[in-house]
Amino acid sequence: MKQESSQRQRQQQEQRQFPSQQTILLMRLMQYNNVALEQEIMNALEENPALERESDELEESDFMTSEVENSDGSNKDETPLEEAIYTDDTLLNDYLNEDEYEFDPNYEQPVEASFRDHVFERILPYHGSFQEQLQQQLGEVMLDERQHQIAEIILGNVDEKGYLARDLKAMSSDLLLYYNVAASEVELEQLLTAVIQQFDPPGVGARNLQECLLLQLKRKSKTAAVALAIQIITFHFDIFAKKHYAQLCKILGIDEAALQTAIQEITQLHPHPAGDMDEPANRYIESDFIVSRNGNELLLSFNNDFLPKLIINPIFGEQYAAIAGAPKNEEERYIKERVDDARNFITMLSQREATLYKTMQCIMQRQKAYFFSGDEIDIKPMILKDIANDVGIDISSVSRIVSRKYVATDFGTILLKSLFSEGVGSEAVASKAIKKSISDLIKAENNKAPIDDQTLCDLLNAKGYSIKRRTVAKYREQLGFPVARLRKSL
Repeated sequence: MKQESSQRQRQQQEQRQFPSQQTILLMRLMQYNNVALEQEIMNALEENPALERESDELEESDFMTSEVENSDGSNKDETPLEEAIYTDDTLLNDYLNEDEYEFDPNYEQPVEASFRDHVFERILPYHGSFQEQLQQQLGEVMLDERQHQIAEIILGNVDEKGYLARDLKAMSSDLLLYYNVAASEVELEQLLTAVIQQFDPPGVGARNLQECLLLQLKRKSKTAAVALAIQIITFHFDIFAKKHYAQLCKILGIDEAALQTAIQEITQLHPHPAGDMDEPANRYIESDFIVSRNGNELLLSFNNDFLPKLIINPIFGEQYAAIAGAPKNEEERYIKERVDDARNFITMLSQREATLYKTMQCIMQRQKAYFFSGDEIDIKPMILKDIANDVGIDISSVSRIVSRKYVATDFGTILLKSLFSEGVGSEAVASKAIKKSISDLIKAENNKAPIDDQTLCDLLNAKGYSIKRRTVAKYREQLGFPVARLRKSL
């Protein structure tokens, strides 16, 4: 009698759908703002001879002159600046006044702008070179092609402050979905800690303030004060942040003098790693959309007149048309591939513009009151899922569309993502409106008798906001205000 094996081989069919090259290209193009898109178009023109500027034929004499002047193949035009991001540099001591540390990459404060020739621009701290310097450092690391692609994804999620603004699980999903690269969270963690977090400035790639401080401390000389500072931040961060110094001394078995030396090491660190980069102080940033008021109507337009208009190179077009059926040789195959790539690129640019326009229209309609008033109090509750349902696309696409893009209005230029916020309470009041009220109340308080969270909650409820004390505490922390006892002055 034969004994059946407990292990059996089974065949199972699994249907998996991977995105096409067109979809991957469209996803990439949608996440670009106008400045980055211009660079992408210039790269495509340089790499694909089947692509041509629509104005090239009209300005052929100008281009002939340019070719004579630039016989070495160089381009006299300056490379477009990368996007400038507004940041509010906060002293480390301000961070250490909070009860909890909750990094919120989505929270941005709108800033004022000026109107000039129908294009809204504002002078901001220039942070474009931060990503450039990170990319340069990545190019100096010995990685295989797969590791390099994963590292690129991680770097792409490092925000303007130097923090990793997305979790590893989400990046792992993106790698599989859009790039067909299967990478576990463990592998991403290894690349993050062994490569990205070793870049300059110290602290880059941190996921929260505690990790940011530790990364910087570990780069410092190994003195007794630094060792004590590492111990404090690693094991007693919450106690230190609340300034319970007597408790720290007791736990660590040290005197106040030793604690003071450790505190000096910590307070010299940078809460924003990117703030340590040497960058030009002022650059202009252009908006991606323009929303203007015309009576009772809102008008939407793109601020993209400076982007090159593309067509198929006529010579390549004629050669492509002459190919009957499948390419017969290497030359015909090259022509067909180049023209197909060029057509696909032009089509995806057009589809990108149509999707962005429809998405911005939905945002504009949902935030109509705000675009008329310019007052944050009029910002309605709106999340990515709302727009995804309106437009008929997935949430990740909406996230790419609104990321790092700006809209110019009659009252200034704002970060598009700042219009999104969760609803609070039965009346679904936008959290930004509540945050503004909390900020106004704290700024107007008596420093000798600051308002505690429960009193703030009572005052907000009196204004008609249905909100709980713990939600008030959360918003207060996100705004950078410490608890009442730490705001009190002598």
